[in-house]
Amino acid sequence: MVFQTQELQRTLGRAKKGYADKDKLTDFLGDYSWQAAENAEELLKIYMKKLRTYRGYVDCIRIRGRYKYDIVLACRPGPYIDAWKYLKEKYARLTDREAELALRKCKGEIKALYEFFTPQLKLNNFFKRKLKL
Repeated sequence: MVFQTQELQRTLGRAKKGYADKDKLTDFLGDYSWQAAENAEELLKIYMKKLRTYRGYVDCIRIRGRYKYDIVLACRPGPYIDAWKYLKEKYARLTDREAELALRKCKGEIKALYEFFTPQLKLNNFFKRKLKL
């Protein structure tokens, strides 16, 4: 799940001032527990704690960049969690720009550099040919 951390920071601020956002947060969390939160980080902790009542394993990866959000995994415990832990460590410094590029690659909207070359044309040979020209 995507937890819109940056957006929820604004929503929390507006809710604390008494705007209608308080109803949105109450609906989102199912109760008034959001009132104890001072910031979006605490909202995330509350959200994850609630998820743990339904799933045995809950964790998140922070995505930074122009927008800050968290990707939350909530599932049953199992050996596949090792894959999540590996990815979490590997992508701990992932930015929103990199996540967007990965998504565009998965959708087929962009190509990886190696896709521009035929299987016989290695990158080193390509540069050697260019230098001879």
